[in-house]
Amino acid sequence: MPFHTRSTIEVVGRTRVDAAVSVNDSFVDVDAEGRFRATVTLQGGANVIEVVASLNSGEEKSAVVTVIYVP
Repeated sequence: MPFHTRSTIEVVGRTRVDAAVSVNDSFVDVDAEGRFRATVTLQGGANVIEVVASLNSGEEKSAVVTVIYVP
């Protein structure tokens, strides 16, 4: 489990250009090359970050990571 000493973390990734992407249930923009970026504010202790990419066809991929923030 990764430890983090800053109060925010940047989540970056790449997907299909026609995907809708959410990070912890907040939608983020996907650029013309399928790249996305989101800043997540961390609370002290364990933070679960979930990234979901969805297509109109119903196909969905997700990733979950837990980050421990040590203030």
